[in-house]
Amino acid sequence: GYSGSPMVAISNFSAAALRCLGFCLPRTVAPEPSPAVWELLASLKMTPRHVSQLYRTFQDLREHDPVTLVTATHECGTRSIAKLVRVQRIWVTKILANLLELGGFTDVISWDGFLYVLLRFFQIGAVPGDVLYHCKGREELDCPLQTTSQLAEFYEDYEDCPMKAFNTGHIEFASLPMARYRLVDFIAVVHSY
Repeated sequence: GYSGSPMVAISNFSAAALRCLGFCLPRTVAPEPSPAVWELLASLKMTPRHVSQLYRTFQDLREHDPVTLVTATHECGTRSIAKLVRVQRIWVTKILANLLELGGFTDVISWDGFLYVLLRFFQIGAVPGDVLYHCKGREELDCPLQTTSQLAEFYEDYEDCPMKAFNTGHIEFASLPMARYRLVDFIAVVHSY
């Protein structure tokens, strides 16, 4: 028989039942994106079929929301967005959370926000998400950024990262050429590493 906790068994059964219902019941149609999101979708040459696929993914992510999180029909918990990352998730979660926060989403993200923030991030792929973290709350691209000690503190978690692209163990932040960085200058430094 089953030797685990009754609460775990109920939770597992509930999750399995919801997944089964999700396959049996018709999926909801994606809500109409806002004009700004449509503009972005058009610039990326995305079709309604692409939008439908993204909405299915968004709805699947909602299944990972904690039961204690209250969301509307077209919203998802920001922590569930990390499920998009299937490999080395632990190293991407902090940067992804900062990216969502930069977009104004701390606990819950709307369908429009999901599309806009993530597609915009992928559109400007030359600018890594961790770079965007440092411009949080600022309007202009040449905004003054953090000091090198603040950058070192943020990247401290990545000193021993096994992913070469994220590993900052070889960077001596104290010896960087400037004490403070504007976004454009910081991007140049990131690309040099």
